[in-house]
Amino acid sequence: MAMNQPFDHSPKKAHREKSKPSANEKLMDYLARRNHSELELRQKLLKTFSQEEVERALQIARENRWLLPDTELSAQVANELHRKNKGLRFINQFLKTKGLPPVQKDSQEELRKAQSILKAKLAKFQSFDYEVKKRAQRLLANRGFDEETIRAAILAEAATWSSSANAKSEDGWSDEP
Repeated sequence: MAMNQPFDHSPKKAHREKSKPSANEKLMDYLARRNHSELELRQKLLKTFSQEEVERALQIARENRWLLPDTELSAQVANELHRKNKGLRFINQFLKTKGLPPVQKDSQEELRKAQSILKAKLAKFQSFDYEVKKRAQRLLANRGFDEETIRAAILAEAATWSSSANAKSEDGWSDEP
């Protein structure tokens, strides 16, 4: 190379350009990250690929059993949302948007989750008056709990507050003058 010629920093022409992934490759990418319902995959793939390509990729996924059965995927997603203390109405609405079947109510689990939320959120209040009860009701409704569960959780929390108030007064630790 002659001394007066500048060095060429541009990439080699022999270097291939990246090709656009196929619908099947994109589907595998999505499934590698997490399990998806067929509806989710279809919606995501249709943003980039034609209907034919998407259907072909979904058919390959079905044939190779890459997709979980709807009931199994529904249970997995529901368990994940249960751990996040979401109510059954929220969970079933979420499953519906993903094209998955709803899960059945476990009344004991729903009540446990609702009480756990109330204990954490209402600890800062001095009394369990009407305004606090309304706030608790809105909180649980926004988390997707049904009226029956909300009512039971608030009654249980009110009983806890009244029993702790009785215990304070019997011990002589009451805040009242």
